[in-house]
Amino acid sequence: MKRQALNQEDIYLLFEIKRESWGSVYLSFRPVHLRNKDNGDQQVISAYVNEISGDLDCQAMLDKERKELITWDFQYHTFSVNRRVAEEYHQSLSKIGKVMDKLNSKWGIPETFGDFVTRFANAIGVVGYLKRNKPRYEIEGYTVGDANDSKYWIKNAVYNELNPEKES
Repeated sequence: MKRQALNQEDIYLLFEIKRESWGSVYLSFRPVHLRNKDNGDQQVISAYVNEISGDLDCQAMLDKERKELITWDFQYHTFSVNRRVAEEYHQSLSKIGKVMDKLNSKWGIPETFGDFVTRFANAIGVVGYLKRNKPRYEIEGYTVGDANDSKYWIKNAVYNELNPEKES
């Protein structure tokens, strides 16, 4: 198998399901960069975040009673920041918001969280999407996909969360 070189500047969105101790479930996409890691005769892809995009994500909360994703948004998650970092966050969120507004003007308001994620990806220059194949704390083993794959991952995750006995 031919090994594919990865551009470490390329941005991918990593799909994650976050289950909070109080019962809330969030579907999240966060920007990551990829790098090749040689593991003997096998190519392994590992993901890492950079300093600023590490706290950024695009997420929706699953409302199990209404059986739908609600409160779609993009934001930074952090406990504390100094003024310089806060200004960088503000500039970054403003730029993303302006691009999202232009896309909404062109295509209308997104009807699904998948459409919202696709626009977020467009706004930050994403080249692909990732889904972890292994448990959360292992950094190796991803499925690489496109916008259509990410929409399928969202639908599948919602179905599995609403029907835990029927995992697909």
